[in-house]
Amino acid sequence: SDSGNLKYVEKQYLPSGTHVLIDEQTTTSASTVRVSGMDSTYKTYMMDIIDLNTSVDSTVRLRYRTSDGDLTTSHYQYAGDGFNSSGQGSAWSNNGTDYIQLWGETLRHDAGMSNALRLFISNPSGTSNQKRCFWMGGGQRTSDYTFSAQGSATYFASTPAVTAFKIYCASGNFDNVTIKLYGVK
Repeated sequence: SDSGNLKYVEKQYLPSGTHVLIDEQTTTSASTVRVSGMDSTYKTYMMDIIDLNTSVDSTVRLRYRTSDGDLTTSHYQYAGDGFNSSGQGSAWSNNGTDYIQLWGETLRHDAGMSNALRLFISNPSGTSNQKRCFWMGGGQRTSDYTFSAQGSATYFASTPAVTAFKIYCASGNFDNVTIKLYGVK
């Protein structure tokens, strides 16, 4: 028995991961961050927003991008729900706007605040169906409560191939954020 002994295994025989990093953007001062690289290689893409902090209390928004630029017409529908540490619920929705609001809370901007979110989009390069995304995350709201958030959204006007995401603050800038886009095997 070799229990407790380390063995050499060639890398080719190790299982491969299920997430492939496509794009990574980090900023300490920007109003907009874009991650790109979605194509037909993967049927599902995942985006992580890590250590997000803003220069002023703000909501954070997302738009789909195509090879022609941002989808900016009022054809996004979104709905989200959450709960905060003061015991209150948080719900947000819109049935026809030009962006997706990722959190129902206004994010607190103080130094050291950390907000995070994970988002999935299915078949962004397909042109037969609307583009549906869904997410989960949390952070710190303006009245200094921790909150959770989950939501779903679609762009209902047409079915273009989505190649990127644009993430931006409703007001102010990002003081800090890392955004990673992965293809999911």
